[in-house]
Amino acid sequence: MTTEKSFSCEEQKIKKLEFSIDELVHICDRLQQENVQLRNERSQLLAEQSQLAEKNYLARDKMEKMITRLKHMESEL
Repeated sequence: MTTEKSFSCEEQKIKKLEFSIDELVHICDRLQQENVQLRNERSQLLAEQSQLAEKNYLARDKMEKMITRLKHMESEL
């Protein structure tokens, strides 16, 4: 009877350990998926940031040229 209780207790411990391992595997899978998603989002945001920086540069350049032309037109008057 003691060996049966001991065996049952050991089985319960093993099942509990298996459950914990399964939980950890699921958590690891979820974290891996989340990590991939975050890396993709980061990559997209960096690409968007680069595009916005380029647009900002072009707009600034265009404005500077317009200001220069206006100053030139003003000095001709």
